[in-house]
Amino acid sequence: SEIVSRFAERLPARLSVGAEPNRADEAINTVTELLAYGELLAQGIYALLAIMLLAFYWSLYEERTIRSIVLLAPPPRRDETRRFIEQIIAKLGAYLRAQGLLCLIMGGLVLVAYSLIGVPYALSLAIVAGILEALPVFGPALAAVPALLVALSVSPTTALWALGAVVVLQQFESNVLVPRLMDRSVGVNAIVTLLAIAALAALWGLAGAVLAIPMAAVAQLVLDRWVFRPDAVDLPPTSGRDAVSLLRYQLRELLQDVQVEFRRKSKPVTQGSDRLEDAVESLARDLDRALFAVTPQAGTVSAPSAEVH
Repeated sequence: SEIVSRFAERLPARLSVGAEPNRADEAINTVTELLAYGELLAQGIYALLAIMLLAFYWSLYEERTIRSIVLLAPPPRRDETRRFIEQIIAKLGAYLRAQGLLCLIMGGLVLVAYSLIGVPYALSLAIVAGILEALPVFGPALAAVPALLVALSVSPTTALWALGAVVVLQQFESNVLVPRLMDRSVGVNAIVTLLAIAALAALWGLAGAVLAIPMAAVAQLVLDRWVFRPDAVDLPPTSGRDAVSLLRYQLRELLQDVQVEFRRKSKPVTQGSDRLEDAVESLARDLDRALFAVTPQAGTVSAPSAEVH
């Protein structure tokens, strides 16, 4: 590599630490920096081993751990608690799959871009970029450093082209690919994704950026379950094409229409202003549960069409 050769030519033939105070200070500073980097490396290795160990024990004792958590809830709410834990696990699994797909896509785009520009070791640099893509915000910037150094060893023009490709790919990844991919896979809105990454990265740095999207997904699930729609999660699913199922579908549409009308109101909400909508919504939910109890799936014969109406 030309840049390594130039750097080697500027190094002295021998490095020695004499008795001069300035050389001693330089040596002390060098040792201090090396110790700092060694500490960071040790922390990273420790964190990786801890994650692998926790993942191993979770794979062995997943069901036992879930049962222990479920037993903390009252008996009437244990099934609901188990469903909620399973939804959290599904969200986190979807995030990991989306993150893996993101690494593959960005690694492929980097390989194509560097190959067209003529950057040496394009495949190795693409693998590094794909791996570091797992680190939001910081990963793409770290992956760009070795690519720019290698491109600079060829020519300044190649380095400028590589820099342009890095900027374009990072903008595409941050503003288009990540929000859309996380929205479709994890169910987190694109705006929520960007805000979560920006906020948690500012608060907790690299760890906050890595945990931003899964934490936003879990927070969204908690709010949707216990704040925004605390009763909707208890509604049994609709199935079948008989008269009872058709009526249940119509009840779901009625619930959606009531909620839409509630949101469209321009008047401020007061204690008695929305009693009618609340009453209609409660009646619809109660009727939906009652109809579910008389469906064939519940083990009884469905009610006649005239009685249902």
